[in-house]
Amino acid sequence: MEPPFTFGNSSALGAAGVNSMAVVHDPPTKHLLTEIGVGAGSRCLDVGAGEGSIARWMANRVGPAGRVVATDIDVTHLKPSAGVEVYCHDINNGMPVANSFDLIHIRNVLMRLPKREQIFAMLVDALAPGGWIVIADSRDRPQKVLAAPSREDVALAVSISRTVTDDIARAAGVSWTWADELDERMTAAGLVDVCGFEYSRMLSGGNAACALNASYVRHVEPMLHDFGYSKEQLERFHELLSNPQFRAWPFYQTVFAAGRKPES
Repeated sequence: MEPPFTFGNSSALGAAGVNSMAVVHDPPTKHLLTEIGVGAGSRCLDVGAGEGSIARWMANRVGPAGRVVATDIDVTHLKPSAGVEVYCHDINNGMPVANSFDLIHIRNVLMRLPKREQIFAMLVDALAPGGWIVIADSRDRPQKVLAAPSREDVALAVSISRTVTDDIARAAGVSWTWADELDERMTAAGLVDVCGFEYSRMLSGGNAACALNASYVRHVEPMLHDFGYSKEQLERFHELLSNPQFRAWPFYQTVFAAGRKPES
């Protein structure tokens, strides 16, 4: 089984997770990329590109004079398109191509990698003078149920969410503190004009945020069974995520941060 919060695109579950991730996180990603500017002719790298929505968006921005390299460890649904080069690549093994980039985007990847600090340094080194790195990773936050059909449903939703974050994800090496270190690490790396924001999409029965959370939980269901959750409890959890009477803040909050390499 893949680590928590890692979706193998080739499976139906993985494809659903990657697609939900794009629906939830593409709008804030595009907002930050627009804020820092993605200009014509820019050379861009998208690490962990999923199904390629951000890579295609960047390709439209940089135009034929630019270059977009998109990588993922599973490229089943990441197809080459106009202006986008696709590489099946694990960033743990180094850069996918020998080049410098005007923009590097990496979303929901570093928090899951044991060598995140070394990989961050490698990516900063790959920036051209004046180039930007944009990172999005999630921090842990208390699950807060705002509305549910019953008190038992509230307790179940909170319990399963805490088990996923506190027990399963942490044991797999997911860092829930890395996102809070981004400002400090970017500054220490010599980056300037550091900026960003926090983002969290409310779970509202049946929306994309619920679908994303459902993908996370389904991905680790065998481990949840080991923690004593029954099939019926997990089925009820997924029923809640599609129930219009259920609203909650998720068990994570995403930090979007950007920093620029000085011109000299």
